[in-house]
Order: sequence, then C-alpha cells, then structure tokens
Amino acid sequence: MSGKDNKYELEVKISGKLDESLKTAVRDAEKDINKLERKMEVSVKKAEESVGEKREKAIKSLVQASDKFCGTIAKGGALAAEKTTEFLKDSITAGMGFESQMSSFQAVTKSSSSEMERLYSLARKMGETTGFSAEEAGQELERMAMA
Repeated sequence: MSGKDNKYELEVKISGKLDESLKTAVRDAEKDINKLERKMEVSVKKAEESVGEKREKAIKSLVQASDKFCGTIAKGGALAAEKTTEFLKDSITAGMGFESQMSSFQAVTKSSSSEMERLYSLARKMGETTGFSAEEAGQELERMAMA
C-alpha cells in the first residue's frame, strides 16, 4: 500500500471512530434532554397543583368573607326591621291611647270641636315638654275637668 492509501485508511478509521463517538454523544444528549423534559413536566405539574391549591384556598377565603359579610348585613337588616316595627307599634299604641283618652275627656266635659283642638294641642305640648306622655297629660286634664 502506498502512503496515500494509508492516509485514506487512517482517515476512514478516524472518521468511523468520530462518527461513532458523535452518535454516542448525540444519544447521551438526547437522554439528558428527555430527563430534563420529564423533570420540567413534573415541576410544571407541581407548580400547577400549588397554584390550584392556592387559588382554591383564596376562593374559599373569599366565600367565607362573603358569607360573613352577607350574614352581618342580614342580621343588621333584621335588627333594623325589628326596631322599626317596635317603634311603629309603640307610636301607634301611644297615639291610640292618646286618642282614646281625649275622646273620654270630650265625653266627660262635653267640649266642642274647637275646644278639643285647643286641648289636643295643650296635651301634646305638655307631653313634649314634661316628663309625662300626651296620654298622661290628657288624663290629668280629665281629672281637673271632673273636679
């Protein structure tokens, strides 16, 4: 063999070894890339689960706060309605008592309509300016008239 042939034979041997070495390196690189992809998939899945759990906790907290807020509003509304009902009931009861007392006064005194208007006004003023209610003021007017 000539020197030239040896050179080609050497190049082929080197080339074959390089080619095999390159294939091995590529296979190893592919394995490493696949491992990294699996690790990334696992990491992404864990991150998604963590975000999902945090989102779920945040939604639960929001629902709890909303329920508490709505419950407070409902209780406040119920209390306001109850107190308004009590106030209206007391006002109507007081008004009816006053009207009844003044009718009784008119029956006892046989007062005219114009006299009754003045006495209504006086009884109301006494109820506003003294420690007595308008009904109690009407009762006292009736006692004075009967005396």
